[in-house]
Amino acid sequence: MARANRRWTWCWDSRLRVAWCDQAFMHLVERNEGDILNHPLTKVLPGDLAVAAQQHALHAHQTGESQYFERRGPLPDGSEALLGVTLIPLGNTPMMSDAILGVAEDIAERDIISRNLESILAEHEAQRQALFQAGIVCLFDLEGRLIYVSDSYSHLAGQVPEVLRGSLITQQLQDPQYFSEGSELWQEIHGGEIWRGELCRLNAAGQAYWLQSTIVPLRDAHDRVYQFFQLDVDITRTKQAALSLEQNNLQLESAVLARTQELEIATRMLENDIEKRREAEAELRRQQVLLESVLASLGEHIAVIDREGVVILRNQAWDQFTEGQDLPDPLHAPAPGENYLNACALFDRYAPSQQTAEAIRLALAGREVRSEIEYSCLYHDQQRNLIMRVSPWIGGQGGVQGGAILTHIDLTELKQMQAAHTRLVSIAENTSDVVMIAASAGLLIYLNRAGRTLFGLQATADLSHVHVNDLLTPESAAQLQAVAIPTAMSQGMWRGELKVTRPGGEPVPMSAVLLAQFDGSGQFDHFSCIARDISETIRSQNELRKHNDELQLLNSQLKQVQDQLLQSEKMASIGQLAAGVAHEINNPIGYVNSNLGSLEGYINDLLALLETYEQVEAGLPEAVQQSVIQPAKQRADLQFLRDDLTALLAESKEGITRVKKIVQDLKDFSRVDSSSEWEFANLHRCLDSTLNIVHNEVKYKANVVKEYGELPEVQCLPSQLNQVFMNMLVNASHAIKEHGTIWIRSGCDGELAWVEFQDTGGGIAPDNLKRIFDPFFTTKPVGKGTGLGLSLSYSIVQKHHGHIDVNSVQGQGTTFRIWLPIHQEADMPEMQAEAR
Repeated sequence: MARANRRWTWCWDSRLRVAWCDQAFMHLVERNEGDILNHPLTKVLPGDLAVAAQQHALHAHQTGESQYFERRGPLPDGSEALLGVTLIPLGNTPMMSDAILGVAEDIAERDIISRNLESILAEHEAQRQALFQAGIVCLFDLEGRLIYVSDSYSHLAGQVPEVLRGSLITQQLQDPQYFSEGSELWQEIHGGEIWRGELCRLNAAGQAYWLQSTIVPLRDAHDRVYQFFQLDVDITRTKQAALSLEQNNLQLESAVLARTQELEIATRMLENDIEKRREAEAELRRQQVLLESVLASLGEHIAVIDREGVVILRNQAWDQFTEGQDLPDPLHAPAPGENYLNACALFDRYAPSQQTAEAIRLALAGREVRSEIEYSCLYHDQQRNLIMRVSPWIGGQGGVQGGAILTHIDLTELKQMQAAHTRLVSIAENTSDVVMIAASAGLLIYLNRAGRTLFGLQATADLSHVHVNDLLTPESAAQLQAVAIPTAMSQGMWRGELKVTRPGGEPVPMSAVLLAQFDGSGQFDHFSCIARDISETIRSQNELRKHNDELQLLNSQLKQVQDQLLQSEKMASIGQLAAGVAHEINNPIGYVNSNLGSLEGYINDLLALLETYEQVEAGLPEAVQQSVIQPAKQRADLQFLRDDLTALLAESKEGITRVKKIVQDLKDFSRVDSSSEWEFANLHRCLDSTLNIVHNEVKYKANVVKEYGELPEVQCLPSQLNQVFMNMLVNASHAIKEHGTIWIRSGCDGELAWVEFQDTGGGIAPDNLKRIFDPFFTTKPVGKGTGLGLSLSYSIVQKHHGHIDVNSVQGQGTTFRIWLPIHQEADMPEMQAEAR
């Protein structure tokens, strides 16, 4: 019986290579798993059996249909067997499977039974085939869906069997309610009774035909109805000619009844055979489960001793361990047939032997359920830690004491893992970094002391309900799920920054390293994380960045001050030079102006004298007047001299006055003759002086329109404001390409005075507006501008506690409005120092 119950299972992939096999299959072919997997079956099984299996597997793979074949011959272990092999295609594609499951059974004894059964059923099968081939036959399930239809049945229905199979039997009835759930027919057949009657059906063309039907319920091993067998007779013509065919119908009905009875007998016999086969398969499965359970425990060293203490069985693991020892240890030494208790007595000074012997005596006496003895021994020259378990063996009927089971369990790796685990836990608990382990679902498995302190958790706190997202800020929780874990799963590790929250809600930045861990099947199991508080590092970096920014700002301000100082020194030098020139010009202009005044007096006297002479001239003789005086007047063109001399003196005085004004404006602009102190000045006079200075620069490019308003004297540094006004006027003239207009306006708004310069130039681009006051920024060609004019002007206006508004439209022009406080509220000593 044990021989007939053997079963071996394996699975092919789509390339017909072995993808999996059970322990029984490996034992059958006497090979380990590595020599079987990914190899074709022809490399594993004997030639004839492998070739047959390969051919049927190929057919099953291509057609998607299960295959069964039988082969007699020797197995790899030398025994003779008759194998029944079933190949079942697996997968979603009907005509091309993804894999094939193979099951082989030793059916030697069943073959004998099957042959006897075949001889009995042969005659019934011939009758059944004749009935199925000639009759109108169908099979349907409990829901009324057709499982099988004969050719005659499909011919009458006007549809091919493939279309009919799976359809409801009520679809062909003229009155579906006659066969519906709850109808008398339905209740009768589901109650297990045979139904006979007439049914009117419709074929595919909608034509009605009559059938005399017999519906036989089929029962399973538990006497439950699971299918129905229906045998029909076409009585359409009988219905049309009932009287002439009544006798024939009775004979046919009698024949059908006889055949039905025969079929019922055959069905019952078949059901008995199926039941026996199911019982045999259940026993095989039970034996298989038992065998697999035993095989799963073969990693332990197992021996069985009888009631006398004699070793009757040692498993392969026990033998392999003994073979790896130069001298078997006392607890492994006894071989099958030897008395284990006597062997222990030889080592009366070896405590584990004596403890084991005592445990065996207690187990054989039924006084101890299980004993455990720890000991160590050498295996391949390495120290191994093992535990010996002694358990009673209850065998036979009625629970008779059968002996004892000895089991050696190698604890070496477990001890090493426990020691390593203890070291790792000690390191994790004493490190200042946060160490956590969480399951794939995010629930915490472990959190070290630093982590518990950070999150305010007690050492005895239950972590199984704490989700790692609860410890993070919402942003970091989203980053963990969307980036960190997927990256660790794909690349093995993720590095980055996460923010956790303290119990009070305070976020703490952490530098984290995330590692993904997978189980033996390659599925993501859990992840571990090591995180370090970088708050202090970030604070230091921020302070360093702040100090660096401040240093850069100071450097920038120092650069601006240096450039402005250089520009101021240049302007001061120019002012000193201009003042010197003005002073040198002023002296000769003084005495020229004085001489012109004297000359005007002299000329007036001479003209008065000349008028006197003209009055006396009338008393002279006519001849003298005609010969002497008149020719002299004509030669001198006296009247022209009299008129032109006056005009020449007026023009010369006007020129001298203009020169004096230019010199004075030059002196006012340079302010060399005044101290660099704050004073109240007339801004209109400053504007006029500046216009005089830049007149030659502006007159060819623009007409200057002055629209001065009411403006009080403003407390300021006039010479510096003159420089601002000059920069505004020069920039306005440079902005005009050919010829345009520059408006100068002024006014007062409360305690603020304003001066406005508007031009009709090309305007300033929006991107440049926010940079025009930056040092060295200029849109002029190289060599045409320094980029310091507006920057210096901005600094001077800021020094006056004012500001500059800019409004520019490209293609229309630009307007600069300078706002200045009329009175300076700052501390005057500091302002004087700043001015110097």
